[in-house]
Amino acid sequence: MKHLLETCKYFALFIFLAFLSCKLDEFQNPQSQNVLIKLPEWPPLDLHYNDYPVLDNWNVHVNYGNIDFEFSAPSFIREIPFTCNGNAPISVIAYPITNGTKIFEPCGAILPYSSELTWETGFTALILHKFYLMNKTTENIQLYAQKINWQKMNEVLTQKMFSTKVFYNPFLLNQEKILNALSNQELSTSLFTLKKCYPVPVSDFTEIQKGTYLSSYIPENVFSAVTNNFSVSKSAERKFFYSDTNPKIAIAVLENTGILSLSFTDLPIK
Repeated sequence: MKHLLETCKYFALFIFLAFLSCKLDEFQNPQSQNVLIKLPEWPPLDLHYNDYPVLDNWNVHVNYGNIDFEFSAPSFIREIPFTCNGNAPISVIAYPITNGTKIFEPCGAILPYSSELTWETGFTALILHKFYLMNKTTENIQLYAQKINWQKMNEVLTQKMFSTKVFYNPFLLNQEKILNALSNQELSTSLFTLKKCYPVPVSDFTEIQKGTYLSSYIPENVFSAVTNNFSVSKSAERKFFYSDTNPKIAIAVLENTGILSLSFTDLPIK
């Protein structure tokens, strides 16, 4: 049985690499460079290691303005060969698919600046991905994207993560405003300030329904394991992975009164 599983694993890898090779032909030009995209560990190596659900596969999106495609990478893959043309930023984001769906926010990277997909840089890569999507009919959009300091954006977000009293979750920001500001060349650091976001004790969650809660933003789980708090907003819903008898998605929001509200959606049992 073990030999059969290994054979299936390598066959799946062969099919995956053959498919990817065909897709990467679209990126080839005289300045192309081959790189290895590195995916993070799963389960994440934090104190909740044993609480994360099993990884089904990675849902990977690649966007280079007028070229946009996605593919599924097997769960055992840690490195993906890729062709980077080096002319303009390429967004690469990867969602961990668990219980057959997207529960957790993506890891990501922007080529050619980095080929290592991390949870901390997933937000910036997602913003570039969406920026390309909303401007895909704009001429020379790659040249404009090249002028944006994406590395600086990552630095600003990382600094905020460790310098605010409330854990800084960039996925609680207003993405629409950020994207519009980028398109209009009016980006301001004020757009990266979290509003109406407060620390809520994990005990407030378990008082409503007992079980284990994991933030959809992986870095927050490291923080919550120490502080026993999650960041919850009055202006945006929060998604959590909840597990007890059956896994569920928990949606959290703070009412205007400051009281935590939770709703649950069932997930397939693996």
